[in-house]
Amino acid sequence: MKMTNALTAVLLVGMLLGSSFLATENVRAWDASVSVTPSSVIEGDSVTFEVTVTNTGSEAMKITSIYLGFDWMTDANQFYSSREVPQVLPVGESYTFTFEVEIPEGIDTENMHQVGVEIEAAGPGIIDEWGFSYTNEYYADLSVEPASSPGFSAISAIGVIGIVSLIAVMRKRKTI
Repeated sequence: MKMTNALTAVLLVGMLLGSSFLATENVRAWDASVSVTPSSVIEGDSVTFEVTVTNTGSEAMKITSIYLGFDWMTDANQFYSSREVPQVLPVGESYTFTFEVEIPEGIDTENMHQVGVEIEAAGPGIIDEWGFSYTNEYYADLSVEPASSPGFSAISAIGVIGIVSLIAVMRKRKTI
């Protein structure tokens, strides 16, 4: 009888510890607000995108990877990856990741595009310092403006250079 009670007690404690571990690890590890800037770019430009992550959860979070992708990228494995990881964000704190992006020429400039951010992060763990990593995705709209043709000022500058050169050539001919 004593052996049965002891075995039952061990099983109950094991089940309680196991279920609390599973419940804690299966809860979403973190919450965050994410903003992406700029929201408008020009095709053909080199642009620095900033992705600001703010920990809005009730516990610290450790960002282990962050990726930036655009709807015009045709390969699913094509994205920009930050080297600024890992980052630990206490509750209420923010971190801004930067990505250098070449905006391709010839993409649709009539419709809005979409920027995707994928963040992998973990909350505090029960056994280790950090628990399992979870992945969340965030999306933002992006306007792509057409590259402008050489503007009036550029054409004017070329014209002024041409006139100055012509005057210089004519003065040189007069002195000969």
